Amino acid sequence: MLTVKPASDWPLPVKHLLYVWALTLFDFHFFLANVVAQPFVYLLHFGYPLLFLVLALKAPAVIAREKPWVWYPPLLIIVLIAGMTLPFAANKNLAKVSFLFLLNYYALALATSVYIRNARQAMPIVIMLFAQFIWYAIWAGAKGLVPWHPTLANYDGFAGLMVHGAGLCYWFAVAARGRKTKIFLYALAAYCVFGVVASFARAAFLSLIVVVAWIWMRSPRKLLTGAGIIAGGIVAAVGAMLIFEEGFFLNEIMSAFEEGTEEGTGAQRWEVWKVGFKVWMTHPIFGVGAGNFGAFAAGYFRFGELPAFPNPNMLYGFNLHNSYMQILSEFGLIGILAFGWALWDFQKKNREIRTAEAGARWAQSHPRWNLRFLALGLEAANLGNVLCAAFYATLFMPWFFTIWAANRMLWAVTRPGPGEVRPPRRSAARHPQSLPRPSTEGPPVD
Repeated sequence: MLTVKPASDWPLPVKHLLYVWALTLFDFHFFLANVVAQPFVYLLHFGYPLLFLVLALKAPAVIAREKPWVWYPPLLIIVLIAGMTLPFAANKNLAKVSFLFLLNYYALALATSVYIRNARQAMPIVIMLFAQFIWYAIWAGAKGLVPWHPTLANYDGFAGLMVHGAGLCYWFAVAARGRKTKIFLYALAAYCVFGVVASFARAAFLSLIVVVAWIWMRSPRKLLTGAGIIAGGIVAAVGAMLIFEEGFFLNEIMSAFEEGTEEGTGAQRWEVWKVGFKVWMTHPIFGVGAGNFGAFAAGYFRFGELPAFPNPNMLYGFNLHNSYMQILSEFGLIGILAFGWALWDFQKKNREIRTAEAGARWAQSHPRWNLRFLALGLEAANLGNVLCAAFYATLFMPWFFTIWAANRMLWAVTRPGPGEVRPPRRSAARHPQSLPRPSTEGPPVD
């Protein structure tokens, strides 16, 4: 049986890791810097160096015991490319900042794999994954943005986060066993839908529709889920009527199809994506350096060479509005392949989390949260990120990396222990009574 120490007895590195998770998800440092004093922005930077220190003490032994998966090879490749191209970047300061972001996210993922060893330690991170939306909802309300946040103060940024949260909160509501927790999480999922509408971001709304369709396809109770989707549609419609003038929201969404790549923002994005492809062709293997698309393009192209941008200096600091084109141009072919590997790794481990044997191990320690539905919540959030990344440059936001790290965490804590024989997956599904019986000992954390 799984034995778990109470939280007060957890090692200090675990407590520090949870602190870094909280800063990463809630951005308290940005909040304090905005409303109290600017130096508070360094809270996150103080958290990560200590994380590197505790990793240096523990990681080698754990990696030797657990084999190479702990290194998280695809994300490590992306970090190494960012570091390797830094000396050659057109703007070394932008490259340095971008590299540090990626290095921090990698440290978070690595430390989570190293130090979180059981379901009890994993639950605070699971709770923070949905609690962040409570925090941002408090500040955003019906405005569709968070005024003090450097990214969420933009409608597109806030909408992307809400797409991320809608599927996650819905499936976490299904995973919860407590009735009050379920109701609260369903309401939080509804707010995320409302948040997408309030931001009137066209790409995010279309991404949300795909996520909702995927939730219905994954649902074991399609009739009930369909009713929930209808309720969510009503929330979206009522929200649109309350916030906007009649017909505004529908016309805004339909304009995405009317503009295409010929006019409006669609045409502008299409042109800048073509420039991104040209930038990639100049450095096809490793790209031009993290965060350096605009800086490189501004100095590389001649005046009049780009029809849409006759003055290439216009591109300096320009947002590519596409994470995949950003990866391709800034990290090259190796980088985009590593990113695809990370997505494949996510899906492979997510499938393994949803097996009966993984669920039985989880239930020994945490019977009040269904592991399979937690995994589906992470999958829905990842799908939302994948879709929104086609229209927004979100690579250096924590959304992809925190979901990937949480997915690997749930996979790791439900792996067979030393000497434990893993039953065949097919027989485990057919004969759940042969699996370890879940224990209800110890106070559950809701």
